Amino acid sequence: MRYLMYYNSYGAQDRARELFAQIPRKVRSRLLSTDYSTAEAHCPQGMPIGKLMAEAVSKLA
Repeated sequence: MRYLMYYNSYGAQDRARELFAQIPRKVRSRLLSTDYSTAEAHCPQGMPIGKLMAEAVSKLA
């Protein structure tokens, strides 16, 4: 989500992609299949974490 913020809010698209690419491939491959409902339920900001992770994969992969 941090790299998505770099991409969307700071205009650092290239840097966001570079950093995202440094996440181990095994971890990146699980980002879309992970259930984020528990994290979303506990998020103090009420962020749609699953949706944001899908957006990150779409924009940064």
